[in-house]
Amino acid sequence: MIALLCFLLLAAPAAPPAAAPPPSADEASPDRAPLSMPVEALCGRGEHLLEDTSRASNQAARDVFTLSIEKYPDAVCGHAGLSRALAAAYLRRFEEDDALIDRSLEEARAALKIDPKSAIGQTALAGALLIDLKAEDAAASGDAALVLAPDSVPALQAAAVTRLAVGRTEEARQAIVKALSLRPDLPASYHTLGNIQLMAGLRVDAVDSYRNALRLAPDLTPAALQVAAAYDQMGNFIAAGQILRDFLRDYPEESARAYLYTAYSSMGRNSWKTALAALDKASFKTRRGISDGTVLYLKGRCYEHLGRVEEARAAFRKVIEEWPDATLSFNDTERLISPSYEALGRLHLEAHETDQAQVVMEEGIARTGASLDLYLRLARLYEDYGMPDRATALLEQAVARDMGPRNAGPLLDSYLLWARLASKASDRAALDRLTRRLQEQAPRLASLNDYVHDLGAMRAFSLAGHGEEALAILQRGVKAGYAQVGWVASDPDLAALRATEGFRRLAGGR
Repeated sequence: MIALLCFLLLAAPAAPPAAAPPPSADEASPDRAPLSMPVEALCGRGEHLLEDTSRASNQAARDVFTLSIEKYPDAVCGHAGLSRALAAAYLRRFEEDDALIDRSLEEARAALKIDPKSAIGQTALAGALLIDLKAEDAAASGDAALVLAPDSVPALQAAAVTRLAVGRTEEARQAIVKALSLRPDLPASYHTLGNIQLMAGLRVDAVDSYRNALRLAPDLTPAALQVAAAYDQMGNFIAAGQILRDFLRDYPEESARAYLYTAYSSMGRNSWKTALAALDKASFKTRRGISDGTVLYLKGRCYEHLGRVEEARAAFRKVIEEWPDATLSFNDTERLISPSYEALGRLHLEAHETDQAQVVMEEGIARTGASLDLYLRLARLYEDYGMPDRATALLEQAVARDMGPRNAGPLLDSYLLWARLASKASDRAALDRLTRRLQEQAPRLASLNDYVHDLGAMRAFSLAGHGEEALAILQRGVKAGYAQVGWVASDPDLAALRATEGFRRLAGGR
């Protein structure tokens, strides 16, 4: 078993609580439900089935919730439960059918139409929006579910995965830890905790969490694949490779995902030919999220590194034109259209085709929904190829965009790059424009209560020559206990801050 292979490779963690017993044959057969069964009992059975991560239990849950809707059309729990079961089937790839996304959204919205204040309805909508690649909206629904039902385990699970998708890693961790404290027997919660830990760089902890999930559900294949990914990140390529080989033997029906993981691993080691060979064996039937567009983008990356430039260009252009909703991984909602434009621009610049590069980049920016990351990536490309004026023009467009919490990091990076370019060029007018824009954004940035964004704004103000405004941010950080004064003395970006009298007093302890 894959699970056993995973467990033997590291020291065993503390054993999790015993798993809940699997559903009985009667529970997995909705047609055995007496016609007089109340809706609460039907939905309760469906919820119990949803806790099991197997394909059979997911189908049984869908049948139970469908029956509950037929018998009780106005039952919120039936519509919400069916929405969640459909989303789970899509995420687990029990069915590779994009229609599941639309059906999941439809049932979640039906639940909220019946009761707009339904926590389980908001929980269902969060999951449906996430598989529809609307991460910000999904996180908002996850938050709304927790406001309505702070101790609901499904709501906590949904909040964790949607917060993780928008980069709110610590809030995601808090939600799933609470879910585990309330129900320590659910494998999906351990799997989500592992994803959060892996994203935070806590690879050994992540492996322990995935192994706990596998102890409770040995056939939870995403956890097995994530164990391989964690070992790969730790440099234990032999263990990762063995897990993937055994996975292909034990789960041939899920081979596409295993080959995709094999390709990621090979690319991380610069084994581009090996990655291409794996990608040739990976094929998906969906068009949103993980799809053949994902495979095509990764092939383009391999072609580029192998010097097969025309094949790389063709692959990236095909992703743009035919696969606009492809994403890079199962936990990522960023569409690959943006990095495909970046890659095309890079290839043109490397060939000294400056005009073509500009056309490609402007095409990418002009597309509806161009991400802030795309602006930043393309501006950096312009900078790398000695075109700072074009980089600055792009950055000015970037910082004028609306800002949500997920965009705060790229927004600050845009300000910093703009400030460095303008400072290097001694462009006072550009620095003044930057300062006005940053002053407009400062209250919203401060409201995020995120020291990383605070310190980014501090650095940008200092680069623009506004030491007093940089000082105000530093003083707020010192008061809150997350900022230290010592490191400021050696940071070249903070010269204007160090020149203030207020900083000298702060550094002197006065």
